[in-house]
Amino acid sequence: MLQLKLYKGRWSDIMVGRALLFAGLVAVAGYVVVTVVGAEMIPGYNHLSHPLSEMTAQGSATKPALDRWFILLDTMVIGFASVMPASVCTQNDGVATYVQRGAAFLALAGVLGIIMTLWFPMDGSILVTTVVGTLHEFIAAAIMVCSMLAILLFGFGLRNSSEWGGFAFYSFATFAFAGSCSIVTAHAFLLGTDLQGAWQRLTAGAILQWIFVVSLRALSAPMD
Repeated sequence: MLQLKLYKGRWSDIMVGRALLFAGLVAVAGYVVVTVVGAEMIPGYNHLSHPLSEMTAQGSATKPALDRWFILLDTMVIGFASVMPASVCTQNDGVATYVQRGAAFLALAGVLGIIMTLWFPMDGSILVTTVVGTLHEFIAAAIMVCSMLAILLFGFGLRNSSEWGGFAFYSFATFAFAGSCSIVTAHAFLLGTDLQGAWQRLTAGAILQWIFVVSLRALSAPMD
């Protein structure tokens, strides 16, 4: 009876872990769907020129409907981050440290996303804004930085992993691309160009596709 109980507990842990890994896939797909649907709910909204935060801006008619979805999706990212270290099978303490710190930064990005949605929505433009709007911009920037640091740290952690061969380079390449796009995004917002939405989506898209691919790779590993 004791052996059976232990086996069931272990099996339960495995299934919960895989469910949280699957949450990473669902979160990415959900972000895409919610963003597309949310844009359709706003007359005249343009993905190329309008920022993502405009969908849930202070006073926006779409904010109540979209907020709950963004909070749910951010929660899924936190869950995904919580099981990622265990899914990278390594006995190297140095590698594990990098991966754990990367997961912590990714979880922090999810927490900041929830905080921003609940209490610090976009309020005005980047040049003319309120205190809440200014804090929104700082938190949004922190989310991007935390997400990119997570990818970078995972890259360092996976360098010597035989099971995750190639993912270190992939993570470094994603970090370089997302970082470059984020710099252009900041410049586009400051200048108020017509492509600020496009550059912001390239930055967010780079991060999201990394989460999707890593989640898919972790789920493809056999259950043991």
